Order: sequence, then C-alpha cells, then structure tokens
Amino acid sequence: MKSQTQWSGVIYGNPGVWKSSFAATMPKPLKVFMFDPPAKGLAYLQQGVAGPLEWLDDGGGFQFIVNPETKEVLIEIEYFLDKNPMGIGQQKYPCAYERFQASLMAHMAEGWLMQDGVTPFASVVLDSYTFCELACMRLQQYKLNPAPGGVQDSKHNQMQWAGMAKGILQVDILAVLPFITPCHVCLIAHVDAQRFDQQEKSLWGINAVGQLKGMVLGAFSEVYLMYSAYDDKIKRAHSWMMTETDGQFMGQTHVGAPNPCEPTWEGIWKRA
Repeated sequence: MKSQTQWSGVIYGNPGVWKSSFAATMPKPLKVFMFDPPAKGLAYLQQGVAGPLEWLDDGGGFQFIVNPETKEVLIEIEYFLDKNPMGIGQQKYPCAYERFQASLMAHMAEGWLMQDGVTPFASVVLDSYTFCELACMRLQQYKLNPAPGGVQDSKHNQMQWAGMAKGILQVDILAVLPFITPCHVCLIAHVDAQRFDQQEKSLWGINAVGQLKGMVLGAFSEVYLMYSAYDDKIKRAHSWMMTETDGQFMGQTHVGAPNPCEPTWEGIWKRA
C-alpha cells in the first residue's frame, strides 16, 4: 500500500451510486458538513453507535457517532438546513448557509486543526456541494437580494442571485475548504446536466453555477467520477470510481489511485 499523504478530492456522480459511502470510509475522526437531508447520511451512522440528532432552534443540528468500545467520537455531523426556506429574511437567527460560513471560519480561526498539538479531525467532508449551493442561492433569493415583486417576480433576479452566490462560493469552496490541512478533504457533488470546456474539449463535470463547474474541480488534486456497473459475477450493480479522464467525464489523480478504483479509502491506495 502506498503512503497515505494528504488527500484532497471531489467525488461526483449521479444520485444513488454511494458517494457518501466512500466518504464514510475516510480516516477518523471525521467531520461532516451535511447539507443533504439527514436520511441520506445513513452511511455515516453505520460507522459506529449513532447518538440522537440534536436540533437547534435555528434549524441546524449535530449528531455524533461513537466507537462502541472506546466511546471515542468517530464522526461529528453538523447539519445545515432552513426550517422555513422562504422566511429566512424575517428570522432573527442565521440561515443555513450563514451558519456554515460561521462554522467553517470559526474552525479555521480557532485552530480546530491543531489543539494542544493534536489534530481533532483526520478528515473533513462536505456533503453535498449541490445542496450547499442551493442554500447559498436561498440566502441571495430570500434575504440579501429578494425580488422586488415577490417570488412571482423571481425570474428577473435569477442572474443576480447566481452571480452573487458564485462570488461567495468561490471564497468558501475554492479558497477555504481545499486548504484545510493537515486533514484529508472530500467534496461530494453531482454530475452536471451540461458539458463544459476543459482545454478545448467538451467534458462532463459537476453540477455547479456558472464557471464554478470547472473551477471547483481545479481546486482539488483528486477528481473521481463514481458510477455503477452491472457485475455478472455477483449478479448486481457494483460502484466504481473513475480516477482518470476518459475523454467524456473529468477525472484526475495525483496520488496514483488505480483506474477503475474500488469506492473505498483503502482502494485509493492500492497499487494498480
């Protein structure tokens, strides 16, 4: 097995190919910024004994998964959702995306990566970029720049919301998240419905607003497409990760992950 140096990557694919299952195999303790609905986090809950989901008044929540023998926290999940998505402009507490920004920046500023010489987290996951972007768009749509004519007039503000969200996401997802060290960092995303140009070639990338389709991938050294293929031996579909570009979908590896790759942390480091 190769030396497990710091890993920073994007795992993207269609729904239902077990992207979160890969993230759940990453080294522990694991921090998960969870924007997806709680029911989609089952892979994390299965890593140990899951405590109750503790909801906060503003709609956010925390859940801890512990080692049943040592009682040590294996995974800390922080949930980001809006109890009233259309009413976030009237509420007194921060919306989901604002809470994410505060959590991310507080961790960075307060030295969450190094406490008394010890790193509390070995890995950090954002699950998923798709719902994170939607939360950022809600911040623009209902709080920072609501449509003058109400929701029915929203078509006139779509470009403004997208542009403002792009600027915020550029900072948080491109200029902060990939630089979390010495933790391993994983961003989970979905396949885009449209192609983007990469060095004069039309490739499928992640679902993101505007030029972020390509920019997000450029911020991470590892980009793996997760897909499902039917296996005649086991008579069912099996998930794989494509770690190199095939001329249609974007992929890259700097750590020499095999292609195709088993969708587990250990699979990345196996020699081809």
